[in-house]
Amino acid sequence: MVEVDWPETAVPLFLPQEWQSPKNRPSVPGDPPKCVYKYDEKENLLKLVSLDDPEVVIDILDPDDVINVAVEINMTNDMDPRVTTTNTTTDDKEDTGRPSNAPPTDTLSDTKGHAVLTIYSYPREDPNNPPDKGSSILRWCGMGKINPKPRPTYQRPGEQEWEKWGHRYAFHRRFTVVPSEDVGPLNQLVKAMRQAAQLLQDRGRALVVVNPFAGGQRKAEGLYHDIVSVVLEQANVEHDLVVTKYALHAKERMMKGGGKDDQEDDGRDLAEYTALIPVGGDGIVFECLQGIKARDDALEILQKLNVGIIGAGTSNGMAKSIAVTSHQQSSVLDASFLVAKGCTRPTDLSEYWTANQSYWSFLTFSWAMMASIDIDSECLRALGTFRFDLWGAWCVVGMKSYKAKFSYLPPDKDDNKSDPTLPAMTEELPASKWVTEEDDFLLLWTSHVAYGGEKVYHCPPSRLDDEVFHILVIRKKNTSRLAMAQMLIGIEDGSHVKFPQAEFIPCTAFRLEPATPSINDIDGEVVESGPVQAKVMPGAMKVFCK
Repeated sequence: MVEVDWPETAVPLFLPQEWQSPKNRPSVPGDPPKCVYKYDEKENLLKLVSLDDPEVVIDILDPDDVINVAVEINMTNDMDPRVTTTNTTTDDKEDTGRPSNAPPTDTLSDTKGHAVLTIYSYPREDPNNPPDKGSSILRWCGMGKINPKPRPTYQRPGEQEWEKWGHRYAFHRRFTVVPSEDVGPLNQLVKAMRQAAQLLQDRGRALVVVNPFAGGQRKAEGLYHDIVSVVLEQANVEHDLVVTKYALHAKERMMKGGGKDDQEDDGRDLAEYTALIPVGGDGIVFECLQGIKARDDALEILQKLNVGIIGAGTSNGMAKSIAVTSHQQSSVLDASFLVAKGCTRPTDLSEYWTANQSYWSFLTFSWAMMASIDIDSECLRALGTFRFDLWGAWCVVGMKSYKAKFSYLPPDKDDNKSDPTLPAMTEELPASKWVTEEDDFLLLWTSHVAYGGEKVYHCPPSRLDDEVFHILVIRKKNTSRLAMAQMLIGIEDGSHVKFPQAEFIPCTAFRLEPATPSINDIDGEVVESGPVQAKVMPGAMKVFCK
């Protein structure tokens, strides 16, 4: 139950002209129609009703869709006719009953003006009451625009219904406040709306890292300016921007002192931020993680930072997994909305060791066929995700198998210690509890998440914080080319799990010792080949996620 201190005194608002209808016209002809917000405590909904007839519901606003509530006061001084606009604070740590820029008394004695209440909201498209998107011709020409309309019959969908709802779109409410000498109720209304929306007061400062080369069309920087920055500004999230210029630029920026020579931001150390927002593909997240790992305060930074992942690359596996976990659609706007709302949850990481290097991972490790599909298809990057389909078909034709010794540590329900200690790569694994097998593999795919990409539902059992690896294994024996092709196709919707050849092995640690050379692919990035071992880091990172 959300605790909301709703004001006893209603704040009258002028109804926007485009929302006026015969139902909400005032009883006195010529008098501008007025409305007020009422709070439905049971449903946690904000209902806009007619001031003359409170039974007439004009619009219903879901606080879950709100990222900020703000007031502008347009004032004209009697001594100076020029108009100035000032934003009131949205920080209600100290409830003074008035906006921070209000005059010393509750009477606007020397000014004439009005207040404007703005509610920044991003609802999802309701399949039963879709917003007006304009003509199909304009949409075909790329000039379509959503024209929001009031939703007087809105009902919050159930958990199962969310899947049918569409992407979020901007539907901001803007009302001129009926003049009053007492501004206290208005400030109380803003505070109550923010409580209903469960908005955080102290968001700190975020560092946004954009990879302009992400994806085949390289639109990440434009998406930041057109969408991400707009949403962050509306939500009052202060942030600095870094646009990467070369390989490993993001990694360098994460390291201690990494911002001193950067011309694009003020050079704050990462420790001074409360949020990190990578904009690009999964590669930019991997690069940022390796930079954090190189710091001597790495674990402290991980505990402090909230990470908002904006998928603007080719695969966007982590962004998709977060979206599905949050019962959201996957897009740049939907991901930006999650950051603006400020809700977080832990997600597992893992640490990998090769012969000479170590890495942090947040997504997947692939070896054998899937690594080839992911990495060798880079030459077809301009084709977008279609490159994976083409290379996958080529791999099925070749049907190459890979021999390896594979060892894993199954989860122990009776052991509360979820951080297993791994011996050095040159040492033998403990004989107890570990399972070891040697075989010819077609595919070995370790995962923390359900989605390896926008259309790659490869690991349905995975959850962000289940504290285990889920390893998809497909062996050479009893696997035909037809079955392999069907499983690769089924990875798009998760139907590959129906095949007996698709095994899912849960574990908290594993070691892979290849006899047949193959690419080691961590989070879509090529790392040192040869033997590799890893263990789960339970709940090591916080991500913006409902």
